[in-house]
Amino acid sequence: MKVAIMQPYLFPYSGYFKLVKAVDTFVFFDDVAFIKRGFINRNNILVNGQAHRFSLPVEKASQNRNINEHYYLAHQHNFLKTLNHAYKCAPAYTETRAIVENVVNHSDNNVATINRLSVMQTAEYLGVNRSWLNASEFAGTQHLKGQDRIIAICKELDAEIYINPIGGRQLYDEDEFSKNNLKLRFLHSQVRPYPQLADTFIPNLSIIDHLMMQAPKKIESYLDDYQLIRGKEALCL
Repeated sequence: MKVAIMQPYLFPYSGYFKLVKAVDTFVFFDDVAFIKRGFINRNNILVNGQAHRFSLPVEKASQNRNINEHYYLAHQHNFLKTLNHAYKCAPAYTETRAIVENVVNHSDNNVATINRLSVMQTAEYLGVNRSWLNASEFAGTQHLKGQDRIIAICKELDAEIYINPIGGRQLYDEDEFSKNNLKLRFLHSQVRPYPQLADTFIPNLSIIDHLMMQAPKKIESYLDDYQLIRGKEALCL
């Protein structure tokens, strides 16, 4: 079994969904600190052909509390108006707007819940079905930190391979994973352009931008464009 563990972000960029596509079980790190000015509650879309930062307001955001201890303010009308202005002429506006509206107006406005739904419902729309879990369900691991907790969760799941984004190569020790009968791999991919409502391609936007522009099957095949490498392997550019 291949496992990934990541914080639940709000409609994250396509690289996040490549990680989802690469594993069998995806665990949301819902019980770690909320990072203000990070990408937990915000991302970028295109407005008038330029990258535009959107942010869903969170009540009393604090880095001293976990993600699943925070709540969005209800009724995200301004964000939905921005989407309408930005993408009303996009090929898949109607379908994508329905997904986003269903997520952000969910009755449970817990940040972890909403963000998790943004990932799960997007994946379902793209035909990527996975087993979804929360790190908070692994109560016996909550006293652990960093890679020790990652390893403990993987062992509870009887995982064989743990996959992490390439940016975390300095955070994990492959030998420690090996001692626990786990293979450690890192997901590496290059940015590939797709059609946008812009003159020049702008990378690493929220998945919302890609959803607006192409059919699910096209996007799903785009998510297969990655390599799994060991920590000390050279990157193939």
